[in-house]
Amino acid sequence: MQHHLDNERVQTVGCGAMASLAINDAIAVKIGKEGGVAAVLSAMQHHLNNERVQSQGCGAMANLANNERNADEMLELGVLDMISILQTEDSKIWENVLTLILSCSKRKMFKMSSPLKKRLQHLKKETDSPKLKEMIKDILLA
Repeated sequence: MQHHLDNERVQTVGCGAMASLAINDAIAVKIGKEGGVAAVLSAMQHHLNNERVQSQGCGAMANLANNERNADEMLELGVLDMISILQTEDSKIWENVLTLILSCSKRKMFKMSSPLKKRLQHLKKETDSPKLKEMIKDILLA
C-alpha cells in the first residue's frame, strides 16, 4: 500500500483486505506488528474525500482496535484528529468510526478533542439512526 499511496483503488482494496483479516484477533496482532495500522491511517489521510477508502479504512481500524497495542498505536498516530475532519454522513462508515472510538476510549491515552466532540454532537443531532445515537451517547459519557 505504501508504494501506491496515490492509487485510490489499491488503498481501498488494501484497507478492505485488512478489515476482513483483522476480524481474527491473532491476525489483527500480526497486521499491527507489520505496520498495518499506520498503512490504513496513511491511506485514509491521503484520501479524505474518497468514501470507499474511508469506509474500508474505518472498517479496518474498527477491527484492528480490538487489540490494545493497535488501539494505542492508533491514538499515538492521531486517529482521533483524522476522524474529527472526516467528511461523510454515511451511517455505515460512522458505525465503524464509533466502534473504533469506543475501543480507543478504554485506553489510558484516550483524550476527546473539542473538534471531535463537536463533530459527534452534530452527528447525534443529524442522524436518524437510533444505534448511532446510542453509540455517541456512550462515547460522550465515557
